[in-house]
Amino acid sequence: MASTKTRSSDVSRDQLADFLRQMYEIRFFEEKVSELLKLGIIKGASHLYAGEEAVAVGAISTITENDVIASTHRGHGHCGAMGVKHAKDEAERQTHWNKMMAELMGRATGYCKGRGGSMHIADVEKGNLGSTGIVGGNIPIGTGAALAEKLKGTNNVVLCFFGDGASNTGSFHESLNMGASLLCGLPIVYICENNLYGMSVPFHDKSVEEACSASKIEDIYKRAAAYDIPGEAVDGMDIFAVRAAVSERVEAKARPSSRPRPIAGSAIPSATSASIGPRKKRPSGSRSARLRPSGRSSRTMDSPNRSLTRSKTRRSSPSKSPPSSPLTARIPT
Repeated sequence: MASTKTRSSDVSRDQLADFLRQMYEIRFFEEKVSELLKLGIIKGASHLYAGEEAVAVGAISTITENDVIASTHRGHGHCGAMGVKHAKDEAERQTHWNKMMAELMGRATGYCKGRGGSMHIADVEKGNLGSTGIVGGNIPIGTGAALAEKLKGTNNVVLCFFGDGASNTGSFHESLNMGASLLCGLPIVYICENNLYGMSVPFHDKSVEEACSASKIEDIYKRAAAYDIPGEAVDGMDIFAVRAAVSERVEAKARPSSRPRPIAGSAIPSATSASIGPRKKRPSGSRSARLRPSGRSSRTMDSPNRSLTRSKTRRSSPSKSPPSSPLTARIPT
């Protein structure tokens, strides 16, 4: 397995403090999202980024405000770090986090007027092409964005994030082929956030011999060799390793030669990686109520073993009032 040396000498003390602050902001944001999901204030499903903060913060710290990112269904961290990069002062920084929370809550003050929610949050004007609910669906979008930058003659780069499971999709292979071959190569860095599980299936390593796995290939970056794209694996829990690997590709490879480069970073999410808020009980005469026994639970994926668990669905207690003004709750600095 290839490796990248950890490097922190190229950043100032203030930058280091801000990297740490960003990772805390993402973690606190995700903890609040998890809390509001359980209370039923945030509706539907949300895939939390907790545990992968170093990848988003480290990678996005290497690009400029003119560059572009393509996110995944687990995109709160990418959106968070990209918004912080564009914030000019503390007020704008807090407004950014408030708009993110408003979007998840379906409010008109959100980034997409409350219509995008957790898996479709975006801020295209600032280079965030947005999340997608389709596994691997953002890889063609990122590749297309890189093609657009190449045709426009800019010096901009695209960071395309995706998960380990997405490397099994046809869109992954088609996009890498196009990224490598179109116009002698496109200015894009493909970043795989490998959390070691494709949903409830181990990606490669497994504790039970008879169990299935998502792939026979352990190191995802090796798949890029089929398209003559060099890559390497880095420790996704080490922000300096991520920053060094992405920076080297952005500045020395992607911009001057416009050639795509893949990076595979391993990270293990903490807490709940995918959660669904409480569901209201269907009327007894409805079709879904007849198909689903009363009291069936929503599903959550828990780490570190990410085993599929069930918890009984409960209504939010009427006596419990929701947290006051969650949109304006400041994140500790």
